[in-house]
Amino acid sequence: MSQPPDHYLSGESERPSPVGREGELARVREMIAAARIGNGGAVLLTGDAGIGKSTLLAEAREAAHGFRVLRCHGVQNGCTGFAALHQLLHPVMSGVENLPARQSEALKVAFGLSEAGPSERLIASIATLGLLEEAAEHQPLLVTVDDLHWVDQPTAEIVGFVAGRLASAPILLIATTRVGSTYKDWQDFFPEVMPLSPLSTDESRVVLDRAAPHLESRARDLIIDQSYGNPLALNELSTNANLPALTLRGAPARYSMTKRLEQAFLAEAAQLPASSRLAMLVVAAGEDLSYPEIFAAGQALGLSAEDFAAPERAGLVAETADGYRFRHPLVSSAIHEDSDSVTHRQVHEALASVARNPERAWRHRAAATISPDEEVAQELDGAGKAAEARGAVREATDAWLRASELSPTVSGQARRLVRAAEAARQAGASALAGELILRARPLVKDESLVVALARTEWLLTSTSSFAGITAAELLGIAGTLSNREDRTEVLVWVAAMCYLGQEPSAVVRSQVIDELVRLDVEVGGRDEVLRQIGLALADPERPISDVGKALEAFTGHMRPTDGTLLNCLAFAAESMADLPGADKVWSAEIELFHRAGRVSDETIGLSGRGVLRVTANALTDGLADSEQALRLSDDLGMKVVSMLASANIARVRAWRGEADAATSALNFDRDASPAPRVIAIGEWAQGILAVNEGRYEDAIAHLLNTSLDAQIALWAYADLAEPAAKTQNTEILAQWFEEASRVVAKTESDHLRMLIDRSRALVSEGDLTRELFESAISSGERCGARFDLARTHLHYGEWLRRERHVVEARTHLSAALRVFDAESTLPLADRASQELRAAGGVDARRRAEDEGTRQLSGQELIVVRLAADGLSNKEIADRIYLSHRTVGAHLHRAFAKLGVNRRSQLAAILVDTGAGHPTVAD
Repeated sequence: MSQPPDHYLSGESERPSPVGREGELARVREMIAAARIGNGGAVLLTGDAGIGKSTLLAEAREAAHGFRVLRCHGVQNGCTGFAALHQLLHPVMSGVENLPARQSEALKVAFGLSEAGPSERLIASIATLGLLEEAAEHQPLLVTVDDLHWVDQPTAEIVGFVAGRLASAPILLIATTRVGSTYKDWQDFFPEVMPLSPLSTDESRVVLDRAAPHLESRARDLIIDQSYGNPLALNELSTNANLPALTLRGAPARYSMTKRLEQAFLAEAAQLPASSRLAMLVVAAGEDLSYPEIFAAGQALGLSAEDFAAPERAGLVAETADGYRFRHPLVSSAIHEDSDSVTHRQVHEALASVARNPERAWRHRAAATISPDEEVAQELDGAGKAAEARGAVREATDAWLRASELSPTVSGQARRLVRAAEAARQAGASALAGELILRARPLVKDESLVVALARTEWLLTSTSSFAGITAAELLGIAGTLSNREDRTEVLVWVAAMCYLGQEPSAVVRSQVIDELVRLDVEVGGRDEVLRQIGLALADPERPISDVGKALEAFTGHMRPTDGTLLNCLAFAAESMADLPGADKVWSAEIELFHRAGRVSDETIGLSGRGVLRVTANALTDGLADSEQALRLSDDLGMKVVSMLASANIARVRAWRGEADAATSALNFDRDASPAPRVIAIGEWAQGILAVNEGRYEDAIAHLLNTSLDAQIALWAYADLAEPAAKTQNTEILAQWFEEASRVVAKTESDHLRMLIDRSRALVSEGDLTRELFESAISSGERCGARFDLARTHLHYGEWLRRERHVVEARTHLSAALRVFDAESTLPLADRASQELRAAGGVDARRRAEDEGTRQLSGQELIVVRLAADGLSNKEIADRIYLSHRTVGAHLHRAFAKLGVNRRSQLAAILVDTGAGHPTVAD
């Protein structure tokens, strides 16, 4: 049969413009006109079933003259991962070879065209955006997604990603979805949401006049009363042959609008033979299959072609190019709910026997199986692995969960629940992962499964709000393990929780140190490195002897937990005040995970390095890392990482005097963060803002709160000295002086020694002040931490001017001003300038607006650096997870800011302005 007309697929009849949607239709036409000239966008149409979403979608397609239309739709019973995306992109897949290599490969893997490795959702999302941008180069695009609430989750997530990134492309995306607790809320993903409300009484009368002009007045009033302004209800009830039975027997009191409509459709279906109603159930259950597969399933159930033809003639179902479609999804749900469970299982068994796609077959076979069946469970295992390989991790979760339910043995249930829990964690379904962990706990007995489940629970506890396993519980698990390396690794997890403040108990800390010390490890082996990391995290008195050598243990085969263990190694380096060593670890981690395609781990590395670099005085580079980490973590749904990046961005913005931007970056729910480090860095940022504004009491309160994270406080407390001196509250520094001096004695950190001597100078008097400042500057010159050194010059210059040593003061104030100007830290630059003029000096600083590199955003700076290294736009796109056209747009803006017109000019500019590749000074 031929493709039915579009209005049929939308549940519409031949019609004029929809009644009561003039405003919505006008807005859609405005968006079409904007997209036509390159100002794209996305809108989500929301509302109940039958409210007219699909009708408005059809109107948009009709109004988009000259646009190429790409479309997909969800099906009620679900479909395999990326099925809807394949439907959407199939017409333009010839352009996939024009994408950057990694993005092209990700789409091929998602569609089963390559076996290169799991498809990362973020990369597949960027690839989809790039492919749409490629297609839109030749003709503007209208992309429509009907019933987003039923689209497979991997596709729906990609649609949500693309929706917010079309502002500069000739592309309009329109999606429809139902609202309510039953469905996921996609509204936050779309820049514009258009809720469709019920029609007014007058508008309802117009609809009835069109649909049933000869309807008598009593029936008309009754239909208007029952329909509640729902256009589908008005049309269906007015033309239904069983209207009296539906309207006069108390139906409004018994049924919701959806139920009344389903009953109307069932009344139509009831006029068909029983065999045709069974054929409709086959179609409803097999909406994810093709016409030949559905017909073959019907034949297996004894159905004929005539049994399928009757519902078509009745207008309830139609054959399309990609299978069957019902007149409205409520027809499908009505047929489902009106059928008994035995018939359902028979239908699914028939569909499983004919489905050509193995993953679709397992869905139907699982639905047909009600008692434990190891053979079916094994099929589901295979389906889960296949889904995982394509990057459909949420689908893999469902497969392993159902496999667990069908497992005839407790060990099989446990093994599959553990896999499902980890897949759910990787999919970002934290609540589901937590639920599965709790279900798995009492079933897990095998040692390897105990470790695997503990790993999942520890990772979930560390990166989400799930209040899962405690350090004491992990310590207990470690004591039961016979495998030496597993035991060592679990103990490192405990040490990490102690280090990050997730386990405040001194008893647990002492116990994990004792356990690590007693471990019989292989000298030079991986477990010896792990033990060193654990001891360094749990006991500051036991630093790692060689960070670089420890790093070598992670450069071979990458394991699932290596991301977190590398984080621990970086933290261990930070605990020794070894900021260059920590930077080396973070950088190696980022590169390792980028090559391995582990974007989530790479994002965590970027966030960690951003924090480290700002502390180490590389403000611009730390800001660039954190901005990239924020973009990626938001895309990946990594809330804790996003908050950490935001807090660090606020720290830099505060130093630069950008109070509004800093405050905006801190606008997150701190109660939702389980990470003391996030809160501590946010408090540091607020302390800086308070100092800038002369609110010294507030500054003290905020900076004292950084004690939530000992390592952050080690560096942040140095900023207490000025407000403490201003408020004559210097005793608050005593404990920090003692602790920081102990760290310097162990680590010989010149950076920290400078901060101690500068802070002592700020709260001291007499000749000792000069001596301390001179010592601080000497330490600062050795370590190369130029921003903190510049602040030391500023404080010393201010003191010298007050002591009437104006010539000396000018030297120090000029040195400070040059650095503050280069770092664009305006409050400090203005302060140094004012002091310099008061000392009789000349303010010869260059204004920030005269230096193009200081106008670049963090993303633009990264793009410019990579372009200067000779990377093409596509190579840059794969490196930093952008579409290559977005990279081109960044370069275009950067060229204008830098005043250049060729890539070959970039390297020289970066060298001249000191904006080349970052280093962390020793």
